Amino acid sequence: MRCKKGFTLIELIIVIAIISVLSGIMGPVVFNYWDKENRDITKERVNLLKMPMIGDPKLIQNGVRTSFGYVGEYGQLPANLDELIEFGSFDLQNNNFKKDAWGNEFIYTYIVNPESYIVA
Repeated sequence: MRCKKGFTLIELIIVIAIISVLSGIMGPVVFNYWDKENRDITKERVNLLKMPMIGDPKLIQNGVRTSFGYVGEYGQLPANLDELIEFGSFDLQNNNFKKDAWGNEFIYTYIVNPESYIVA
């Protein structure tokens, strides 16, 4: 009796099918993990922008809040994100703070409604 070495076509098809099923299951899991990391990075960057705008309510000295940010200094939100750099009380020297984790720039608009200031 002759001993044959190698795989049959059916065995190869079964192995390829198993690998396809496993990669089909793992693909979305890996992409969701990467997407979650990007969402977390973007949330962190938005919080980094929020802190200089409104200050840090956790910074208290002798029972008095000491950090009021851009709003406390100028009485309004900045007109654009570049004004936060000029404000200068924090470290946003690189331009990463203007982009989310996917590389898209944040869209920040501050529109003042003059009708909201009318006092009757």
